[in-house]
Amino acid sequence: LLPLVNGSLEKLKDINPETEEVKEIKDKYVKMLNAYKASFETLSEGCETQDEATINTGNEKLEEALELLDDYNKALEDLAKEHGSEVEY
Repeated sequence: LLPLVNGSLEKLKDINPETEEVKEIKDKYVKMLNAYKASFETLSEGCETQDEATINTGNEKLEEALELLDDYNKALEDLAKEHGSEVEY
């Protein structure tokens, strides 16, 4: 998963939204991906070292990433609704 997240973060660097509202959505997405990256790195380290505390920290970071994903999805859906569109998953 880490290579996919890292690749997505690299590609996002080249995307420059033209409007502030889309920039805010992009920023939420980047923040969410960085949270996932941190959680996966921590979980990977915990699995390698078999350290329960590190695994628990990784799980906490994963929960944070999921909350950020919900925040991103809601913001995206709200923006779509404002413009008479809807998001398909």
